[in-house]
Amino acid sequence: AAEWVYQLRDAVGSRGSGGFLHLSHRPLEMIGYPAVPALIKALDDERFTRGGARIGQAASLILRNITLEDFGVQVGRGTSSPEWLRKSPAKQSAEAWWQEHLEIGEAAQLVKGVERGDRSSATKAHHLIRRFPELAADAIWKGMQAATNIYARPWLVEKLVKLRNPKAKAYQWREMRESPTLTCRELCAQSLFYQGHRKETIAAMLSEWRNRNRWLAKDSDHNPNFPSLLEFLLTCNDPAVIREIHTEYPMLSPYLRSLILRQLAVYRDVMGAMDTPRYSVSFRAAVFELLTTGLKD
Repeated sequence: AAEWVYQLRDAVGSRGSGGFLHLSHRPLEMIGYPAVPALIKALDDERFTRGGARIGQAASLILRNITLEDFGVQVGRGTSSPEWLRKSPAKQSAEAWWQEHLEIGEAAQLVKGVERGDRSSATKAHHLIRRFPELAADAIWKGMQAATNIYARPWLVEKLVKLRNPKAKAYQWREMRESPTLTCRELCAQSLFYQGHRKETIAAMLSEWRNRNRWLAKDSDHNPNFPSLLEFLLTCNDPAVIREIHTEYPMLSPYLRSLILRQLAVYRDVMGAMDTPRYSVSFRAAVFELLTTGLKD
């Protein structure tokens, strides 16, 4: 590891990217955790690489890829002065992280990171699922409850729905019914739908459509999550759902009417050949009637 850290002096980057596109970092990432002490030692190295950035910055990038933590050294060409590097708490933070890793181990550290519910938790959840899948469901659920960032919770839900075990399924049911965000409800509905719970998930998403006003800001008919909700309903292969949307169509706002038609355009295989097994004849007939009404709009 020490030899490969020394070779970082030959690292090159791209001026336009503001960071490193070509680094000899693969061997260090393959070494993994055993390379961490050597990389921490290099964090305050002020010498320049051939690419124009400092070795400390290159070490920080590789350390971030191994540990999934950002210790605060900016990665870019010439963004850090020697004085800034000397004053940066990055090395102390990295040393504290490594000491904790030695004390509690990789599994506990990943669980702790997922449960924080911050922007990095989804990445840690991915590694937790890959390395310790039996610990993932509870950690992801706790992270979802702790998340305050608007993106963190949906990102964690995307990891939760990849799990196929009873505990994860139970959490998916709760999220579909209780989540404060429509995106998370729809993600769980999609997962449960393809796990065979067709009737229950269609009923849940149809209820969200009927009560869509609660997801809208005051004096607005726009919601960035409506496309995913309509994607579910317009491809659920239930003609009764299409007929209900069709009945409401003339009374909807121009935004919602155009959104329905755009979603059908994206998923135009709904109107594919009559022998396509994915959708029933009655479902495609209901879609055809809705499109005919849209054509007259």
